[in-house]
Amino acid sequence: MPNAVHVYGQDAHHDPVIIVGTREGLLTLLDAVMDALLTRPKRPRLFFAADGEGYEIDISLVSDAQIDNYVSPYHAASAHDPAEDDSPRWPLKA
Repeated sequence: MPNAVHVYGQDAHHDPVIIVGTREGLLTLLDAVMDALLTRPKRPRLFFAADGEGYEIDISLVSDAQIDNYVSPYHAASAHDPAEDDSPRWPLKA
């Protein structure tokens, strides 16, 4: 499977983020990270899960001040700040 990458997010604080993928997929992910770090224009990159479903990974470089405006990235409801309950999952707080 070309560009196969799986990203498993954190359920709660201190849980690991797990990224697994084929060589081609991880190299494409690295290329996307480098584009963000070098502030190159974003270009769509298509990745695939092992079941063949395609998706894009959006990588953005933000400042220290901007990162504070993003909601917490945890999946478990118990790990969220109650003030974020009505906020979208990402990217910015209301």
